Amino acid sequence: MRRRREKITDPITVTHPGKVKFWNYDLNDGRRPEDFHYGDDAVVAWVCPINPMHRWKQAVSNFLKRQTDCMYCARKPVRESLRLSTKYPELAREWHPTLNDHRSPDTILARDRRSAYWDVRGE
Repeated sequence: MRRRREKITDPITVTHPGKVKFWNYDLNDGRRPEDFHYGDDAVVAWVCPINPMHRWKQAVSNFLKRQTDCMYCARKPVRESLRLSTKYPELAREWHPTLNDHRSPDTILARDRRSAYWDVRGE
């Protein structure tokens, strides 16, 4: 006999805490992630915490099933002509090699707004 699957009622803040950082608080009209659960088909706004220009709308259930997080970052690397290392090579040489998580001058946009660590010991 087949067991019937129960609907998950815990909020996504409990079941998928890593995905909550993508919640777009500005565009969800006061709706909060704790109001939704895994099986919800409601379409809400998401934003990439790495590149805030990456915004999209998607059903909660579909987003939580994704293996990747940001649908834009997962598709393509930063074009060479837009990279920090290409546009500002002298600045890219001062990029701290270990304190910037997984980012590097080759993987971020020259106009990226996020804070970064710099190694300016030579000055």
